[in-house]
Amino acid sequence: MSLEPSVIIFSLINFAILAVVLTKFLYKPILKMIDDRKLSISEALEAADKARAEVAATSDTIKAQIAQAHIEAESVIANAQVKSEEIKQSIIESARSEATDITAKALATIEEEKQLAKIELRNEVASLVVLALEKILAEEINTDKQKYLMDKYITEVGRIQ
Repeated sequence: MSLEPSVIIFSLINFAILAVVLTKFLYKPILKMIDDRKLSISEALEAADKARAEVAATSDTIKAQIAQAHIEAESVIANAQVKSEEIKQSIIESARSEATDITAKALATIEEEKQLAKIELRNEVASLVVLALEKILAEEINTDKQKYLMDKYITEVGRIQ
């Protein structure tokens, strides 16, 4: 086997042409495509990181809003309990006051009726005494004497009661 210089030169020229053609038409587009792919992957990773951060921030905001809503709900419930207790106390006090008023009115009515009954009883007793005296004394007592005896008897009956 011998090496001919023309074959070596021709092989080197072919290799150089092949290297130029491959570089121009194959390596550059492939390298450009690889660089573009790296760039798009990098951008997608950055977008994913931003989205993750936004989700975390939104999650924290939502948690804070939920906690605030719980606090407000507890405050509303506490206020409602206080109001209901106040209303309950007001109703109880109103009922007690009304019961006291009713009792006082009933006692006043009873006392009034008692006084009226006493007066009626005195009048009735006086009438009965007069009738009895009239029958006993049968015309021996005049009108002035009768009036005196009746007043005296009413006064004594009033003291007894």
